[in-house]
Amino acid sequence: MKKYAIHFTAALLVGVFRAFVVMYLWDWFVTEVFHVSQISFLQVYGLTLIVQLFTGSSRESGRMQWRWLTKTLEYCVPGDRKDALKDALNELGSGMSLEMVMVILSEFLTLVSILVIGFVIHLLVG
Repeated sequence: MKKYAIHFTAALLVGVFRAFVVMYLWDWFVTEVFHVSQISFLQVYGLTLIVQLFTGSSRESGRMQWRWLTKTLEYCVPGDRKDALKDALNELGSGMSLEMVMVILSEFLTLVSILVIGFVIHLLVG
């Protein structure tokens, strides 16, 4: 349970940082190009939640694929090999924490890169 709380907190922090990046990009580029007002952090965060709601979560589709795969394996794997398969899958599951950290770190670094590139373009344009 603690592992999920840590992952949830990290994902929430990445979402907050994403809203921060979008807010600055909006203020730097969209306000000038489309002659609209600046947008607050909470408005941007709300918009990112709406976009996520409409686009769906890739994690949910991944969970559905995982359920399909496990159900398929139940019918395809001979009974004497199921225990060996469960052990192999459990070994893969123990590495999921590191994989989740890498995904979150990758998302964070992508957002930082976007913010830096946007800032450089803002300086060149302005």
